[in-house]
Amino acid sequence: MTSHELARQLLEMPDLPVVMSKDEEGNLFRPLAEVGDGYYYAGDIYLSNRSWDEEGHTAGVYSVVLWP
Repeated sequence: MTSHELARQLLEMPDLPVVMSKDEEGNLFRPLAEVGDGYYYAGDIYLSNRSWDEEGHTAGVYSVVLWP
C-alpha cells in the first residue's frame, strides 16, 4: 500500500483516532503517535535514515513510517 492509497481510504472515513495493530492476529493495539519517514529493509527489523548499506550499496525503500 502506498501513502496515497492510505490517504484515500482514510479520507473516505469520518475523522476518527488512528489505532495500530501489532500483528495480523490483532494481539495488541496502540494509538498512532507519530508519522515519519525512513528507508525500510524488507525482511529485516531495520529502519534507517540513509539509503545505503555498510558496503555503500543502495538499499532499502524510502517509506512512510507509522509509530505507535
